[in-house]
Amino acid sequence: MWPVEWRLTGRAISAINTNMRIIVHKSPDYSELRFAVVVIGLILAIGVPGGQAGAAPVAYYVATTGSDGNAGTSLAAPFATIQKCASVAQAGDTCWIRGGVYRETVRPARSGASGAPITFRAYNDEVVIISGADVISGWSHYSGNIYQAPMPWSMNVRDPARITNNQVFVDGVMMVEARWPNIAPDRATRLTNADLARADGASGISQHVATYQDAALSGVPSGLFSGGKINFGPGTNIVYTTCDITSQTSSGVSLQCNPDAAAWGARSSLTTQDDLLKPQGGNYYFLWGKLAALDAAGEWFWQNNTLYLWLPDGGTPSGHVVE
Repeated sequence: MWPVEWRLTGRAISAINTNMRIIVHKSPDYSELRFAVVVIGLILAIGVPGGQAGAAPVAYYVATTGSDGNAGTSLAAPFATIQKCASVAQAGDTCWIRGGVYRETVRPARSGASGAPITFRAYNDEVVIISGADVISGWSHYSGNIYQAPMPWSMNVRDPARITNNQVFVDGVMMVEARWPNIAPDRATRLTNADLARADGASGISQHVATYQDAALSGVPSGLFSGGKINFGPGTNIVYTTCDITSQTSSGVSLQCNPDAAAWGARSSLTTQDDLLKPQGGNYYFLWGKLAALDAAGEWFWQNNTLYLWLPDGGTPSGHVVE
């Protein structure tokens, strides 16, 4: 376990401009990726050209039980947030961080100096986690085993400079966005072809339009995914893309690839590269993007500033950490 650990689980964490190595590793159950920031001595030190060394170095302390109204210069009166320390620290100062989870974005206010970096270090090698996730609260019953709560933001962003998606964790385990075919939460980060549907054939193919036939759709109500999304591997199943579903029946699904910053060329083309990406029988795919698809334990869906969730145990969110 690294003394200082940065965990990316939800909202973006501001990058810090520093000379460092980033070690990417997975948690034991592969439910999340963890990013350990490591420099010499396992210290996160900020010291880029331009900083000015000032007075004698100051040691600051941060703890989840502290207060940003404290002086922060003793273990008895620590700050509550790492950002508070980052905002007051000068060249040569050290922010000693007590163990715990800090749900914040950290943006150092200034640089250190050559030979006098601003250092962020776990106190006594305690485990420090900076989480980009926000805890969801205010749950109420929606229907059956599904609960709902306000979530007035979304990471589902499609912009050339920022392409991100939502993720939901329950007690640290990644859940599955509602989809068909259903999968268990422990498959969310280790998808294989066995977790996908496979088309029997394809027709009506043009540059941005196609229809897949699949007898397995007989168990899916017609129209359930109309207006939703399809993630599929056209052609040789090597390159996957996401397009819009124009209609879905009990025997097939029709799609249209509209402009999308996340797609190659900003719009997926199905007839380029000598038909290398042409839809055909044998292509793997899954359908998503509809609240009505939330029909299994471990699934979630977000729409209209509301998060809908079916917990893995079928119970209520009370007593669980949902983020």
